[in-house]
Amino acid sequence: MGLTIFISYATKDKDIFHITELSSKLEKSSEIAEMLYWEEDAYGSITSYMEKNVRKCDVFLLFCSPNAKKSKWVKLEWEAAINENKSIIPIFLDIKHVPSLLKSFRGLKFDQFNVESTFQQLHDLIINTANKGSLISDLPTPSGSTGSSSPISISQKEFNYYKTLGNDALNKLNHDEALEMFKKALETAEKSLDLKLTKEAKSLINNLKHQKKKFEAKQKLEKGLVPKAEKAMQANNWQHAIEIWKEIKEIASTNSWSDIIQNATENINESKQKQMRFEKRKNIETELIPEAEHAMSANNWQHATNIWQQIKDIAKDYGFSDIKQRALEQYNECEQKSNIFQQKEIIENLEVSIGKSLPEVKRINYDTLGVKYDGNKLIGLGLYACGLTTLPDSFSQLKNLQYLILRNNRLTTLPDSFGDLKSLQKLWLYDNKLTTLP
Repeated sequence: MGLTIFISYATKDKDIFHITELSSKLEKSSEIAEMLYWEEDAYGSITSYMEKNVRKCDVFLLFCSPNAKKSKWVKLEWEAAINENKSIIPIFLDIKHVPSLLKSFRGLKFDQFNVESTFQQLHDLIINTANKGSLISDLPTPSGSTGSSSPISISQKEFNYYKTLGNDALNKLNHDEALEMFKKALETAEKSLDLKLTKEAKSLINNLKHQKKKFEAKQKLEKGLVPKAEKAMQANNWQHAIEIWKEIKEIASTNSWSDIIQNATENINESKQKQMRFEKRKNIETELIPEAEHAMSANNWQHATNIWQQIKDIAKDYGFSDIKQRALEQYNECEQKSNIFQQKEIIENLEVSIGKSLPEVKRINYDTLGVKYDGNKLIGLGLYACGLTTLPDSFSQLKNLQYLILRNNRLTTLPDSFGDLKSLQKLWLYDNKLTTLP
């Protein structure tokens, strides 16, 4: 009784592989009784035709090409052939077009330039396969040689089938489906008592679990923690951002993701800097400025001047240009008012000390009793014949003083800070009892 051959191919490849001519030549062989393929024989449901005739055939010929790989019907046919444990012969122009699951089956490279020779090789391979059962080995070399082959058990074919399906699912990042296929491969190996396949299946499962864990960790970072950290940074919630980036860095370190580690480290440093900057600005706006303004309202100009100086320095260090400008303006105002206030206080104390008022004068002479101003600046002070025996230390605060009359007093010493009067141009000291100068 002759063999029944089923041909599976993509319709677009009919002429490329000379399907009609090949079928006709093979059918003339005394060893072959029937050639089956859809385009010529089938009527009605292609699914019914496929199920019926794949089950019926002795040898299954699969013509492999890019078109065949895209055809769902071709895929259904060769999967059915595997399930029916049929002898399968892949025929190809390029070995890369052979489905992964079938790359261990002995096949034939189709020679388009010597079709007659290809037909003869295929005929011999069909007869050889039918006589010896389903033979699996490396596919033939590009020269067209069928190569050596060795028998393989049904359990190995089933193992390879599930392994290939698992790897395909893994390539699509479908870890659950891949795990299911690898577990079926393990069941097959254990049932056949094949220790080598069992070890391989367990290795596949362990590697998959490791890959799945890494994949889920990366998903957690990319879809959860990283957007959360970036959102915290956008909201100026720097402390929260730092905590999240630290968690990201820890996960990345566990998985040796150097690029993510570097990115997390950079964002941690940036967040710390911006947190410090944010806290400094907040401190200025909520504490230092209110303190300076309170001091100004209380006419405590010296304290206000010191605070505005502090604000000005911080603003300069952290690049707060708006605050720096405001602090500079307020500092100048406070310093000016502080000088005026100090001048006034010093003059009032002097008036109490000498028991005389010091009127404002237009000119300072050697015998002047009074004060001269240039705008708000005290530039001249006449203390002629006031009976002074000493000068207060605060006298050195008269920074703008240019002319000073101390003639005809009873001064024996001058304050050590007297040298701070840097603007002084003319000084009258005679008719006193000075023995030393500072």
